[in-house]
Amino acid sequence: MFPRVQFAAIIEAGHKGHQHRMTILFYKADGPYGCFSNFSPHPIRLQGRIWLTSEHYYQAHKYINSPHAALCEQIRQASSPEMAAALGRDPRYAVRLDWEAVKLQVMYTAVFTKFSSHPDIRAVLVGTEDEPIVEDSPSDSYWGWGADHQGHNYLGRLLMQVREQLRLAKPTEQGFHPEYLTSDRLAKPSQIVGWSPEPTNPKLHHSDSLGSS
Repeated sequence: MFPRVQFAAIIEAGHKGHQHRMTILFYKADGPYGCFSNFSPHPIRLQGRIWLTSEHYYQAHKYINSPHAALCEQIRQASSPEMAAALGRDPRYAVRLDWEAVKLQVMYTAVFTKFSSHPDIRAVLVGTEDEPIVEDSPSDSYWGWGADHQGHNYLGRLLMQVREQLRLAKPTEQGFHPEYLTSDRLAKPSQIVGWSPEPTNPKLHHSDSLGSS
């Protein structure tokens, strides 16, 4: 199972502002600390499948056990994180009913697995020590701190939580202990309505606006 995360504490911390001596800022995958972005090219393996980026995983999980569950595989096989994000944000498709309740856990699972699986970026994350980490998004005040720098910064908070838990994890010769890379909280592919190993290739509209997740 993944380490237990106190999401209530993360949410509460998000309302306290970002007044620190130094702040690690990130935003674009090709910018400073770009590996902290969900668009960074670091594949993860979860639920017996390879996801090109954590963005692919996050966006696909909006539709699990929903009337549009067939989109999960379409998003997983998207050629880029931008394409995965556009598919996941298409306003024509309603997300799963419990999405607001589970999306922090879904994001945490993707982020923890990403940094557990890639020693190079794990070193970058742990190397930030105790400095605050902020997604410097000018438009997203949920995952980032927004234009006024007063947003929730939940992605930054999750990164700091993962950083602390990776410090406590005990590495083995093969990487981190396998218990950190599996979870009985996650649906298996066979349990996902409409999930198919082959893309369904529906004709989809791609939103021009990436907006908030």
